[in-house]
Amino acid sequence: MAERERSRGGSAYAGPLPVEEVAERAARLGITVERIVEELRAIAFADITRIVSWDAEKLTLTASGELDKADKPAIAEIIASAKDKKIYRVKLHDKTPALALLTRILEKFVKQDEQTDDDGEEARQFLLEELDRLAAEVVAEEGDREVAAGDPVAG
Repeated sequence: MAERERSRGGSAYAGPLPVEEVAERAARLGITVERIVEELRAIAFADITRIVSWDAEKLTLTASGELDKADKPAIAEIIASAKDKKIYRVKLHDKTPALALLTRILEKFVKQDEQTDDDGEEARQFLLEELDRLAAEVVAEEGDREVAAGDPVAG
């Protein structure tokens, strides 16, 4: 029931979707990490002067066919006058959230690379040293017991 509600956009919340299901849906929709990063990059590094130019009297919008493909996602809205249809405002998406999200994504990639580069040698060395220490303790305890069992003064 909850799965049907979730797939129909219902209000029943049955927890997060399994990773496999999210990956399957993303693949079906053509959503990739590269595509997400590219869209965020377009917003984060947009330069309004590539989209519009202006002077004291007029605002000139670059024709949509002439816009660079990377600049198009940055445009949030274009507002024209109802009376004469002249464009008087072009609004871009806020850069701050895009930059913050890009930073988080890049930090994650860096951490993944660091984890990939870590072959666990330090942990392996620590475990070997710890096992050697424990083995030496066991041998020492067994030696103490043998001495104590054979020594009439210790007993």
